[in-house]
Amino acid sequence: MELRPSVLTGAATRLKPVMMTALVAALGFLPMALSHGAGAEVQGRSRRSSSAGSPPRRS
Repeated sequence: MELRPSVLTGAATRLKPVMMTALVAALGFLPMALSHGAGAEVQGRSRRSSSAGSPPRRS
């Protein structure tokens, strides 16, 4: 098999699981990012760093 078709097939195969993982992680941070109740001020620093400060990881 040629290199280009192999790379395209592999990329298409991996795209869905990577996008699903990113979506679930983003949805998991939503309650923490939007909380205003008791204890929300304690989570302020971790909320800001986790939503804006981490560079993407590559596997």
